[in-house]
Amino acid sequence: MQRIQREEDSDLWEFYISLFSFAQNRGEAIAYSKSSILVLCKGNQILYDYKH
Repeated sequence: MQRIQREEDSDLWEFYISLFSFAQNRGEAIAYSKSSILVLCKGNQILYDYKH
């Protein structure tokens, strides 16, 4: 699992968001938000988590 600070890695953050959007449009990914944590999943694999 990868944790990235948004302020320091905004380009990478944007990449993850666009990657998720692409996968979501193809029905290949699920995202859920709990409090300030965003998790992207593909199947049972956690791809990314971001914490404020």
